[in-house]
Amino acid sequence: MNMNKYVRFLVTEFLYNGHLQSLGAGGLIVIATKLLFNTSAPLEFFIATYALFETIFIFDRYHDLDWDSLTNTVRSKHLLLYRNKIPFIFATYVIVFASFFYYFSGIQMLLVSVVVCIAGMLYPVYFKKLTKKIPLFKNIYVSAVYMPLAFFPAIYLSTSPVRDVLAIHLPIVVFVESFIAQLILDTKDRESDSKAHLKTLPALVGNTKTMITAACLAVALAVASTLVSIFTHAPFSFGLLTFAALFIDFYMIYRIRMGDKNGYLLAAAKLFIWLVVFLLSNLLV
Repeated sequence: MNMNKYVRFLVTEFLYNGHLQSLGAGGLIVIATKLLFNTSAPLEFFIATYALFETIFIFDRYHDLDWDSLTNTVRSKHLLLYRNKIPFIFATYVIVFASFFYYFSGIQMLLVSVVVCIAGMLYPVYFKKLTKKIPLFKNIYVSAVYMPLAFFPAIYLSTSPVRDVLAIHLPIVVFVESFIAQLILDTKDRESDSKAHLKTLPALVGNTKTMITAACLAVALAVASTLVSIFTHAPFSFGLLTFAALFIDFYMIYRIRMGDKNGYLLAAAKLFIWLVVFLLSNLLV
């Protein structure tokens, strides 16, 4: 493998194999720890959370590889290059997140992470079928897997948050923003989901109405977050994050409406972009 092929392999791996979303999950840990506990998240906490969600993503990719070859040829061709090594990679991620959570926090954090991991892996195996019966089940389920990240710091640090109202609001933010991202990502699979009889919103009402719904949710959440920020005297970084989230949501909708598929990468990278904005805001203040 020459240098160009090696770089192309790494870029494809990073963009298409869940790493952006897993880094975003780790980013949520950094954000929640600082906002709710006014302290910095340990590096091992970030690494363990990244490994936990990468475990879920690589399992999902491996399980649906044959179906993926029909809907996402770039990703499926990439995974086929090392298909036989995926079980080993999966086991490595499991060992990393399990050992880190147990060693640096304790059995409670380990058990919670295992529950989240199992819940994430059960979707392609069992719960995906329910989307054929229950409208938007996929969106709700995936968002519910991300939502516990807002509670991870309290379990990992074994302490109570210093900002109670924000501790209640942040899980809602995570759920709604994850829900919006899933709505947008579902628009690229509207035809295949319709053929598979999956009741995603694009399959039910079309891409245009789905985009409008996502935009309305983004505005409603931004208004609610602004009110929380004002009345609870939340840190400046939370206010900046609120408007950054709204901008990202509208910009990715705009790019997709213009036919730019990079808008879908933006949806996948949204939580990671949050981390960058949050870190910059803390440097400025």
